[in-house]
Amino acid sequence: MTSGALPAIVLGTTVGLAAGIGGFTFIYARGASYLTNDPAACANCHVMGEYHDGWIKSSHRSAAACADCHMPYHRVGALKISDHHVRSPLLDPSRACGTCHRWGDEELRARAYAIQDRTHRLRDAALDAIVGLIADLKAARAAGKAAADLAVARDLQRHSQFRVDFVEAENSVGFHAPQEAARILAVAIDLARQGQIALRDPSFKPRLGAEAGAAPSEKGEAAPPAKAPSDAAEKAGAGTPAKE
Repeated sequence: MTSGALPAIVLGTTVGLAAGIGGFTFIYARGASYLTNDPAACANCHVMGEYHDGWIKSSHRSAAACADCHMPYHRVGALKISDHHVRSPLLDPSRACGTCHRWGDEELRARAYAIQDRTHRLRDAALDAIVGLIADLKAARAAGKAAADLAVARDLQRHSQFRVDFVEAENSVGFHAPQEAARILAVAIDLARQGQIALRDPSFKPRLGAEAGAAPSEKGEAAPPAKAPSDAAEKAGAGTPAKE
């Protein structure tokens, strides 16, 4: 081996490894998706899953992608350049929303805050229902009820709590999909109240309803949790989030 061959081999090996690792990382991380306006790119990071699920259920799905509202463009000559800062649309409603909604900043903010206020009040009602069920479970346990007698109510509490957690994690206080957020919270309230009924009436057979894609068993146990909402889940008839 000549004296110049070793450095060439080392250099070739280093470049090859760098290219291979870089290429694998780019493909594994779906790097190409970040070069597009596809909202699915936002869901590449697991912490963005709930945000993307909320957008899927929203009316904005047919008109705007995530970047249109959270990274609104500004013009540089004849070019449209997306903002490089991901921010709340309410910080600059005219740019984020004004392309489609021809109202002033105050009107746009007022409409968003009205939606969030309604969602917040529904969220509080759902939490009150869950806390009430937890208090009843605590009292039933203190009264000597067996764990088997509390199983149905506990399962309903978990289903109810998850739905509230989903709306919280979605992080728009209902603004991304107001009707869907209201529906999920209404189901959460219903499940918690069913849990309270189950504690008082052993013969009661709870239902998760058609939105969960499953009926209660003959033993009166709550159906198994459905998966978080997605296009596939919607087609399968199990679009409501429910996981443990």
